[in-house]
Amino acid sequence: MPEQKGIYGIIPVTVHNHSNSAQGGHISKTGLDDSIIKSGFRVYRALTQSILAATETIILFSDITYDPLSMFNTSTYKFTCPYAGMWKLSVYLTTDAVTANCQFTIRFIDESATIISQCWRPLITATGINSVSFEDTPQLNVGDTVRVQVLCGSNRTLQGGFDRTFFTARWYL
Repeated sequence: MPEQKGIYGIIPVTVHNHSNSAQGGHISKTGLDDSIIKSGFRVYRALTQSILAATETIILFSDITYDPLSMFNTSTYKFTCPYAGMWKLSVYLTTDAVTANCQFTIRFIDESATIISQCWRPLITATGINSVSFEDTPQLNVGDTVRVQVLCGSNRTLQGGFDRTFFTARWYL
């Protein structure tokens, strides 16, 4: 097969029809090593979880959707960073109906419970379920750990399910 030139996504590349296994890696169509491309995960909470008022609570993400490098531990509920750099962290949480307005804080914390980043979201009185989300792109080092913690002004129940309460991370060079 002849050499192919083109743009895949936004990265201009040249794809050669030969193996580079002598270098110990596999170069994909994006021109990046596969371990870089696979450096992300998605986990979710399968069942409901109670959040007590004014109590800092770690979200117990129990199930893995995608984690080819085994970065998330479902026993400790921690993401351990395998590469230094910028990481896009995203969390999406769904709670039960809100009978009175309350403040909802979402935090990314490290091993010693130091806040990496946080946001505040109001939960407005509403019937049905409420959803809150938070994203940040912190600088992390190899071995850093991240957990998701919430704090709410009233008792809440997080909804379980693949599309209701989940956490994702993606490495940006």
